Amino acid sequence: MPKSRKVHRQRERKMSETEERMVQQALTRYGSIYPPDYKTSFSDCFTWRNNRLIFWFNTEDHSTNLIAENEES
Repeated sequence: MPKSRKVHRQRERKMSETEERMVQQALTRYGSIYPPDYKTSFSDCFTWRNNRLIFWFNTEDHSTNLIAENEES
């Protein structure tokens, strides 16, 4: 009988107000948006670079798009 394996799932983190606003901006601008294939939720699609918060996502045509905001926004 095979041994059972424990699967550790990372808990989805709550998005900040800024992140939620950026998702709404993307929805308004592009319509349907999706996390890239290798991500499981939009909360995984944010990163900081040079004091800018960057949100990346895919659109229906499978292209990747970015929205960025400065830190003080």
